Amino acid sequence: MTLGELLDALAARATRVAANGERLRHVGPRFADGEPVRRALATFHDEIVHLVTNRRLCCFCPRLLAVGDLIACTEHRVMIEETPMPWEQANTIASGETEPCRNINGVCQDQKHAHVGFDEFLDDYRAQH
Repeated sequence: MTLGELLDALAARATRVAANGERLRHVGPRFADGEPVRRALATFHDEIVHLVTNRRLCCFCPRLLAVGDLIACTEHRVMIEETPMPWEQANTIASGETEPCRNINGVCQDQKHAHVGFDEFLDDYRAQH
């Protein structure tokens, strides 16, 4: 088993690894005595400690970071990029596209939530201070 295969196997088991000095801590399902992953952890102990202490593993799973990424592996980077962020929605609205709850005139049809305009909020804040 290679180091990459070991990290994939740990991620598939929803395992987390942490290092305390030279000690490696495994958080997840227990390994059986003869399980190959257990032997591979012992074999690659020093390498994994190095990866953990130098923050070279994904913050969501024990896989190597994507090239040039500081927080996520390739798989989780894709998930992050596919997730719509609030500021992206605000940029879409600012660019002229309408929100799904608004009609063509810009009136909210939902009536279950309030829309807060940032400009109006700042104007109100400035008027109070």
